[in-house]
Amino acid sequence: GVDDAGVGRGFATLVLNDDGWLDLVKRDLEGPDTIHQSMCGDEGWLRIRLHQAAPNTFAVGARVEVRVGDDTQQRTVVAGGTSYGYGGPPEVHFGLGKTDVVDALVVYWPQGTRTDFTDLEARQSLDIHLPET
Repeated sequence: GVDDAGVGRGFATLVLNDDGWLDLVKRDLEGPDTIHQSMCGDEGWLRIRLHQAAPNTFAVGARVEVRVGDDTQQRTVVAGGTSYGYGGPPEVHFGLGKTDVVDALVVYWPQGTRTDFTDLEARQSLDIHLPET
């Protein structure tokens, strides 16, 4: 349902309605922007936003790792342009399939420290702050 003949200049994947599902936004040079809102069901997901002191308040460069059983997924927090004409929100998103509980979540902060979490429920947005030392 996202195939179209328009001339695209920028394609974004982000959560627009806080339901945890990545929605698609396309910038079309010859017409209106197109939004494809995901209606995906009850599959598991995690949306993570990191916070720390200035100047890098969104922890750009941090690596986030999620472990479920023997499977591991990793994402890096980025900001600015991630494709032509688009810079998405500085957050990470994990698709978890049928998973209800994440065994481990590890944040590797840009400063070199690490924060660990265990037994987290899926289907939630988390705001994680760098612990003060």
